[in-house]
Amino acid sequence: MKSLNKLNYCHGLTLIELLITLSLTGLIIASVYSFYLTGLKKWQSSIAILDYQQSARIAMEKVVHELRYAHGIEIRASACEIRFKRDGDNRNLRFIHRGQEIVFESYPPGSHNYFHNKIALNIKELCFYQTAEGVITVEISTGDGSYSYSLKSAVIPLNFN
Repeated sequence: MKSLNKLNYCHGLTLIELLITLSLTGLIIASVYSFYLTGLKKWQSSIAILDYQQSARIAMEKVVHELRYAHGIEIRASACEIRFKRDGDNRNLRFIHRGQEIVFESYPPGSHNYFHNKIALNIKELCFYQTAEGVITVEISTGDGSYSYSLKSAVIPLNFN
């Protein structure tokens, strides 16, 4: 009969053991989740940085390409707008910084064959400078409060007089 009494004994966890196990499990899950959130934030910020850089590079490539074949170049007083013409195209063209965008368009709006293309977003600054020799310097800055990216390039238009 003594062996029968031993079988009826329940072997389980006490309340204190259960609470300790749950609190340790909670700590482990919280620390893993915190590492996950930190990694996710870093990944999102690196994607934003890549977006800023790519936007500025694409804009710079387009501006330099168009200015290479431009003539009749006029940099507006604010230096954030450049007006020009291309051979074989009677439209007046311009690059202008509006808000946080670089816009390539013909002007005035409503003119024949008018177009308006946004070529870059999240742009903080667009500046044009021209030397007496005809070299046009283009500066583009992008980013947000925690990150800044700037590009600078120069081009000599082939049709410079």
